[in-house]
Amino acid sequence: MREQTKNINLRALLSGDADKVYWEISEEVVRKESKAPWYIGGHNKGDVSNWNYSVGNMDIDLIIEVNGTNCTKEETIKFDIVEQCDCPNVLSWMLYNADNDTFIRLLHKDDTVCLNETGDNINLRAVFSKPVDVVYFEQDEEIVRTEWEAPWFIGGDVSNDIYSWNYTVGDQDIDVLTTVNGHNCTVEHTLMFSLIIV
Repeated sequence: MREQTKNINLRALLSGDADKVYWEISEEVVRKESKAPWYIGGHNKGDVSNWNYSVGNMDIDLIIEVNGTNCTKEETIKFDIVEQCDCPNVLSWMLYNADNDTFIRLLHKDDTVCLNETGDNINLRAVFSKPVDVVYFEQDEEIVRTEWEAPWFIGGDVSNDIYSWNYTVGDQDIDVLTTVNGHNCTVEHTLMFSLIIV
C-alpha cells in the first residue's frame, strides 16, 4: 500500500538531453534546473525535495534549453491540486460465480476461499459508498485492471456477463484506487485473503 503524504514533487522526463529546464506557473518562472533529473521542487543528489505548491489549478509550462538556445516549444500540463478529495469507501467485496453470474458471498479481510466449493471461475466485485468514474485494481503495486463503468469487477464484465478473473492460487493482496469527478483519490482500499484448493 502506498504511503499517504502531502509532500510531493513533479518530475519531467525528456526525450533527449538538455542544458537547463525552466518551470513556469502562470507564465512566471518558479524554478530553473541545470542538471537532470528535472524536478519542479528540486532535488539534492537523488534526495527528492518537497515542492512548495499551492492548492488550486496548476498550469505548468516547461521551457527547455539545449546548446544555449531556448526551445520555443513549451510542454504544458494542467491539473488540480485539492486539499482533500471526497473519496468513496468500499462498502463490500462480493465474490461471484462467473459461470452462472451469481453472487456467492461477501469477502472480508483474512478470509479463505476454497475453490473446491466455489468453482474455479470466479470474479471479485468492489461496491463503493458513492459513484466513481474509474476504478484501478492493483496487485503487488501493479495495476492489473482498469474499469470504466460499474459494476466494478477485477476480472471484468460486459452487459451483466461476468468474466472469470485470471487469479493465481494463494494469498491475495488487492488494492483499489478510484477517480471521482476527474480527481484521482489517493486513498487505497485493501483486501487481503487466500484462495486455496483442498
